[in-house]
Amino acid sequence: MDIKKIGLFLAFAFGISWLTAAIMYFTGIEYGSGLSILIVAVFYMAAPAFATLIVQKWIYKESVKPYGWVWKGIRIKWLIVTV
Repeated sequence: MDIKKIGLFLAFAFGISWLTAAIMYFTGIEYGSGLSILIVAVFYMAAPAFATLIVQKWIYKESVKPYGWVWKGIRIKWLIVTV
């Protein structure tokens, strides 16, 4: 078990989530509004996925395939539909 990698993942995942929450708080975006739902869905909920990508691909320069990130065969149409 790589404790350093786990620590980096947790730091990025919580950092992205709490930064998103702080930006929403300080800009006065009311929780439950349409804009807040969009922001939470895009940034807050996806923070662990972003953290995995940052730590595994950019910091450690290793494959992200074991974590479910597969770039081959992705179609833009389905990516847009997902969002």
